[in-house]
Amino acid sequence: MLNNAIITGIIVGTITGIIMLVLEYGIFDNDKTTVIVLSEGFEIPQKFQSDEKDIVEPPVTLPPLDFKINYLYRPVGYDHFKLLKTDSVLKSHDHYKIIFTPVEESYVYIFQMDSAGKIYQLFPMKSFKNMVLNNTNPVQVNITHYIPGKDKSFALDERTGTETIYFLATRQPDIELEQQYQQVQMAQYKKEAIPLKLAEADFIKTLHQRKPTEITDDTQMINWTEQGQSFMVVQQQLVDLCQNCVQTLSFKHQ
Repeated sequence: MLNNAIITGIIVGTITGIIMLVLEYGIFDNDKTTVIVLSEGFEIPQKFQSDEKDIVEPPVTLPPLDFKINYLYRPVGYDHFKLLKTDSVLKSHDHYKIIFTPVEESYVYIFQMDSAGKIYQLFPMKSFKNMVLNNTNPVQVNITHYIPGKDKSFALDERTGTETIYFLATRQPDIELEQQYQQVQMAQYKKEAIPLKLAEADFIKTLHQRKPTEITDDTQMINWTEQGQSFMVVQQQLVDLCQNCVQTLSFKHQ
């Protein structure tokens, strides 16, 4: 019985050693299927066991951002604002503004390409016509922002053409967009025509590569006071504004 136990131990030890060599060095032909039968009670050494830390979890997909928003304009001589849409036609000296309210904390970027092809950042913006603005990122939940200000509006100059507004929002700072706009600002400051054209072209190309999103009518109204006069319009909203999305609005300036 003792000899049988010794022989059995030698056999088990030999088989275990062969298995370890296969696992360690892969001594068999990799082109052929190798089947190894493990004896009952055999455990795979810890060094070959799967480590749960190595399992890559799928990326978390966050839901899109939603915004209450209005693009508005007031023709010269009118006492009320109208909804600014892609088929709107404005004239020189007409006023326009943007009102938006975020449903969660986010980083908002609003740019405009004017009829001359120049790029301007409308949000965030430090000041407007010597008026200090408090519109910085990130924007807070349910705080309504009036661009350029609650008591101010933009006015179209004498140069006619197509005006385009780009609205973007992200949960984290959009580093790529910020850096590209810095290049535009640097070229504008140096007043170098060719570098400016290249920087603006690259910036617009980046915006146009973003996924477009739509604007829809809401059921609520929004009201505010500007220069002592009260205004009220139907509120609109941006739906499904994803991380790499942009809402684009172009209108005619005649």
